[in-house]
Amino acid sequence: MFSVLHIRVYKIVGVDKSFVTLRSQVQIPLQKPSFSLESKSPISVNPKLPWRTAIYLEELSRYHPHRSYETQRLLSEPAPGISASPSEENMRYFNVMILGPTQSPYEGGVFKLELFLPEEYPMSAPKVRFLTKIYHPNIDKLGRICLDILKDKWSPALQIRTVLLSIQALLSAPNPDDPLSENIAKHWKSNEAEAVETAKEWTLLYASGA
Repeated sequence: MFSVLHIRVYKIVGVDKSFVTLRSQVQIPLQKPSFSLESKSPISVNPKLPWRTAIYLEELSRYHPHRSYETQRLLSEPAPGISASPSEENMRYFNVMILGPTQSPYEGGVFKLELFLPEEYPMSAPKVRFLTKIYHPNIDKLGRICLDILKDKWSPALQIRTVLLSIQALLSAPNPDDPLSENIAKHWKSNEAEAVETAKEWTLLYASGA
């Protein structure tokens, strides 16, 4: 009989021969369970998901249905040009890839990002940053993003999907009047054509093989 208690943090901290130990000190069997993953909650788990992910979503749907719905939608209905999947080691951490929008300096690029849901989510915004280098006035050299909904304009009604679509839109419309990288913003305002060419060069150099 498989059972699991309410686990708030799903970070794996140790593995022995038959169990995965979580920070909550709850142990779950390491072997694939034989029971059905059909949920009795209003949110159903996609049976095609990896079994560890399915187990997580099953439990998540009981205690955090909002987050479970978002995660399942990201996996089953990805937005065009965007993919996001939770890490099996910590399912509040998402591996994200965004394709450079057409007719933008980033067209043809594949940009890697990381997204983390803090414990307070959805009352506080996700933490997101670019891992791929990018020449953009609203993104600094550490990959941090100047986007209002990640700061003071965040609302619990917003979703991960909204955040990723907004970042994708930011690639289509850089805003040098609200910069995070002052030097790139100055370049963009003083000689936009040259700045766009530099952005294209960086895309080819850093994002073409992501």
